[in-house]
Amino acid sequence: MEQLALHIEYLLLRHDCVILPGFGAFINARCAAHYNPFTDRWIPMTKEVRFNQAVNHDDGLVANSYARKYSLTFHEARTLLNSDIKELRYLIENDGEVSLGRLGYVSAGDENTIRFSPFQTAEQTNRELGFVSVGTQLNSQEFSDNANEKRAERSLDFDRNYYIPVNKTAAKVAASLLLVFIVAISALMPSSGRMEEDQASVVPVNALIDSAAMPMVQEPKEVYESQDSVPGNDNLIPENSIKKYYLIVGTFRSEREAQKYINLNNGEESDLILVPSKTLFRVASASSNDKSELITELNSDSFKSRYSEGWIWENK
Repeated sequence: MEQLALHIEYLLLRHDCVILPGFGAFINARCAAHYNPFTDRWIPMTKEVRFNQAVNHDDGLVANSYARKYSLTFHEARTLLNSDIKELRYLIENDGEVSLGRLGYVSAGDENTIRFSPFQTAEQTNRELGFVSVGTQLNSQEFSDNANEKRAERSLDFDRNYYIPVNKTAAKVAASLLLVFIVAISALMPSSGRMEEDQASVVPVNALIDSAAMPMVQEPKEVYESQDSVPGNDNLIPENSIKKYYLIVGTFRSEREAQKYINLNNGEESDLILVPSKTLFRVASASSNDKSELITELNSDSFKSRYSEGWIWENK
């Protein structure tokens, strides 16, 4: 959820509304500066992020942000975004409350609704930025008392202090003679004949340099006898079973996320497999060298009801 929250924060800095398809919209709610006649104070402008679950259409803004960030096509970016939103709903249903970074928290409400609590209120944000309310006029008696106190601080009490007038020219000459005297004393003082460099270290520097120059010994890594014995790779495609076309049902940034999706959706109706590429990890429900077979599966009612965002990927 951290990556999804960062995309929303970034887009809210440039747009007034960021919509998650099928989930809801995060909106910048602004209130202009105004005068409060009851408190006789000017209130600064405020801005607060609010949430509206009714606005949930797909305007493509977040998907475009995903595509630019991860160098994906728009279709792949939208599939990845839908996967993140599905995971967000899953966390809300199981954990009750999910953090969205500096935005705030989303939680499950009554009657299948979603509640949003901002991380900071508008007043707290304004105080951090130094925007505070200002009164229209100062109390005249308070202002007069403060002015008299400052004036008293600046005045000199001749009863307890002495005032000695000093000629400015004489002071400059005395300062110049003092400077010349200090320079002469510094030149006449004997200097140290040590040529070695002072080194602020308990351990001799030469020993540190020698130890840094020694090659670092790395601990031997655990070697697996075969690719199948690597933890988490149970669903990887064997090299002798690689096909040209795959029916993709999910696209992920890491192998851990793809494996988690497979564990959640594998069952009697489907046997999902992991298809790694250069930068992404795709999850496929079927593969074949004949594209027409996958097209028939893609258009079937059983597949559409289970994976509505499926598509065919060609392994080049």
